[in-house]
Amino acid sequence: MAVNVEVGNWFDKGILQGSTHLMVIEDTYEYEHYPVYASCDEDAIRLFNRSNDISLQRVTEVYDLRLGKAKQMILPHILRPPRLTA
Repeated sequence: MAVNVEVGNWFDKGILQGSTHLMVIEDTYEYEHYPVYASCDEDAIRLFNRSNDISLQRVTEVYDLRLGKAKQMILPHILRPPRLTA
């Protein structure tokens, strides 16, 4: 799992660039984590599915950047796949 400080920085960067979602991807070969940003719900769903289909990669965390950082960062993180909003 990525460190909360690191994820917090990625969260802030995503908001600054106008993203709607942050996904933390784990490289299961080197056990490194990196951020992937989505610009809309449809993009988030596509990136989520694509990242999980690539060998040696998996999505470990999903954050909806529109919901606020504080609440999401204090919760024990559960993988919540992105969904279309109404």
